[in-house]
Amino acid sequence: MTMVVLDLGSNIDREESLVGALERLSEHFSLCRASSVYRTVPVGMASQPDFYNVALEVDTDKSIEEIREVAQQIEDDMGRDRTGPKFGPRNIDIDIVIYGDVVSEEKFVPHPQSTRELFVVTPVAELLPAESHPQTGQTWKELRGQLMGGRSGKDAGILRECSVSDLPLGPKAKAALLEN
Repeated sequence: MTMVVLDLGSNIDREESLVGALERLSEHFSLCRASSVYRTVPVGMASQPDFYNVALEVDTDKSIEEIREVAQQIEDDMGRDRTGPKFGPRNIDIDIVIYGDVVSEEKFVPHPQSTRELFVVTPVAELLPAESHPQTGQTWKELRGQLMGGRSGKDAGILRECSVSDLPLGPKAKAALLEN
């Protein structure tokens, strides 16, 4: 089994979309832990609602390609519109942040934004503060501190919204996440 961290993001029907994605992901993966839900300012296209982001730790024997296939199928099943701008609004986005210790630029692992964007780094730093980023060797907590640059969460555009357990989780996701 490989420890994988996924990033879930939504700025359309945020709570409902995260809950739906967590429930669907629980059908394909062993869910271990989830970070808090973070409200984050959009990156790349400012005139849209804030996002909710969650890091999700899963154990799986699936390959990177199989995980991406599952994630894309879930996004499609949930009505993800891929016709808009790259950084535009979306009901759900599921990305692989880390896949064990694998570093592969051609497979985009670790996720390219995992060294430069707080919406990825902050939730992972909550889950794995002392673990090292597979590419930089910095701990996730150190990486977050570097990106924060002494700013408050509010000034950096990232605030803890709530615990995942505060969301109206479905029975599968609730059973998987709340028992760990």
